[in-house]
Order: sequence, then C-alpha cells, then structure tokens
Amino acid sequence: MIGIIGGTGFIGLNLASHLQAVGKPCRTLSRHGLLLNESDAYFSRLNRIAHIKGDIRDAGAVNEFVRGCSCVVLVVSHLLPGSSADEMKTVTSWFTEAFGVALDACRASNVQHLVFVSSGGTIYGENHDCVPVKEDHPLNAQSGYGSFCALLEQLIHTFYHQHGLPFTVLRVANPYGLLKRADKKQGLIDHFIRSARYGESFTIFGTGREVRDYVYVDDLSEAISRALDSSAHNDTFNVGTGQGHATLDVLQMVRTHFNLPEVPIRFEDRRLGDVECSLLDMSKFAQCYGVRCDTSLEEGLAKYAEAESRRRLEGS
Repeated sequence: MIGIIGGTGFIGLNLASHLQAVGKPCRTLSRHGLLLNESDAYFSRLNRIAHIKGDIRDAGAVNEFVRGCSCVVLVVSHLLPGSSADEMKTVTSWFTEAFGVALDACRASNVQHLVFVSSGGTIYGENHDCVPVKEDHPLNAQSGYGSFCALLEQLIHTFYHQHGLPFTVLRVANPYGLLKRADKKQGLIDHFIRSARYGESFTIFGTGREVRDYVYVDDLSEAISRALDSSAHNDTFNVGTGQGHATLDVLQMVRTHFNLPEVPIRFEDRRLGDVECSLLDMSKFAQCYGVRCDTSLEEGLAKYAEAESRRRLEGS
C-alpha cells in the first residue's frame, strides 16, 4: 500500500489517479478528504480510493495512516512560494515538529521508501546563467518557501543517518494540469486561466521575461511512480524539463490553447524571493529511472485543454 500524505491536493490527486490506473493500491491523508463534487467526471474514479481525513499535527492519525504502508509520499508543506512572512512564521512554528512526527511514524512502521516532493523551482535560488542546474548546485533559496523546503529535506537526511529511514527527495519544477484547487491562486497557468475566464485583469510580478521550467502533471505522476517502483536510493533528484519559458510567452500559449479572451495585464515589482530564472537538469533521474519529463509546454497545454474539455462534458 502506498500512502500519500497531503494526497487530496493537486499533485496528490493526480498521483493517486495515476497509481490507481496502473494498479498500485494507494490511500490519502489530508485535512479535508476528497473535495471533488460528486458531479465531477473524476469523482467516481478517485472516490474508489480511501481518502482519510486527518491533520498532520495529529500524531495518532498519522501513525494509524502510515501503519501498513510500504511506501509513503509526502506532498504537504502548508506553504506556497508566495506565502507571506507572517504565514512563514506561523506555519514553521508547528509544521517542522509535525513533519518530524510523520517521519518518526514512517520509521516506527518500517516504511521501506519515503518520497518527499520538494521545490526545485525555489530551493536553488537565482540562476544567473539560465542553464539547467544539477542537484549538486548550491542551495541559495531567496524565498521563505525555498528555505523551508531545504529544512524539511535536511530533516529527512537526519532520519536516514540516525534511523536508517530510506528516502528519495524529488525537487520538482512548476507543475500544471488538471485537478488544481479552484480556490487556490497557485501556479501561473491555472491562475491566468481562471482570471481570463472571469474577465479579471492579471498581475505579473516583474517584467514578464522571467523564465521558468514547467512540467506537465502526468509526467510528474509517472516520475513519482517510477521512483516508487525502485528501492530507495537515499538521494535527491530534479524533476523538470530543462526547457525555459518566459511568463509573457506562457500566457500567450495558454490563451491560444484554452481559447481565452484578452484581459488587461498589469505589471508590478517582482516580489521578495522571486527569481529571474529557474531551470532544472533531470539527467540524473533519467539515468537512474529510465524516464524523463519530456512533454513540451505546447504539447502539455494541448493535452491539458483537451482533458479539461472532456472533464467538463463528462461532468455536465
């Protein structure tokens, strides 16, 4: 059994759907359970998975959930790249302890493989050369979120060295695709789609030439699944495409593939912690697991638009 903590968020739900499709039993733990409406086209498929309500702060719930799981995937951090300083202070004060409790539950239950989904987009900081970085690139997070992910990674290393907890850390680029929470202003692509459909202006923080690495969520789910298929390498891997796209170019591609109306674009100063360029080299993962995230942004957006249209029709 594969346990996914934080499993009813964007990455968790897509991973659960993928694991179910390839016949790998899984269950999720989250604060809210499955939030999909029963009329959603994905509800019947995802509702066959056990979605257990429980807070990572509840040691009893976490221990009960982990018990019987051979592998555990952690896709929960309670923070976003744009989280404020106040949010950082509030969350880090309790989440670090709760994260340690979850790791200890995995140790106590003899979990054979812990996979932590970390942030490849923020943990390395600014990439002045705009060349895809490898895993040995110095960590120089400029945002609180990136620093927080680095702290959580270090906790995992500590549990490995002190208790032998087998692990894999995946530093993921900017994922996009189906099953994003509608109430979360997270992710450039999905936030822009919602804004354009509501006829709202869209704010770019910076010049619009900032470069990011975008990974299609189906590729990401397959990458996590491949990692779970193998014994833990007790190592860290980047998961991205290595292909950079400027913000304004991304918005134009999204507008075309989703047939969106023109909306006013506002420019504001880059936010504290934002970087000009972030790209990941996935060669190490590809060499180890034999797969890479090679869906181009154009191809991924086309697949995303088609899948969303099908979901709307099937759910209507």
